[in-house]
Amino acid sequence: MENKQYWGVCVGEGKEMDIVRVFSNYEQALEESAMFTLETGVSHTVQPVTEKRN
Repeated sequence: MENKQYWGVCVGEGKEMDIVRVFSNYEQALEESAMFTLETGVSHTVQPVTEKRN
């Protein structure tokens, strides 16, 4: 099984943080984060995320 790094475009802070979208490419996540911030007026950040397994 391959360990890939995923990047989440997130809004909020701490336990109130929500993942808006996930990317496997960091640069693409940064671009989308900036676009979401410009479109909504709400600050979005890029955070490393891991796949949730049930």
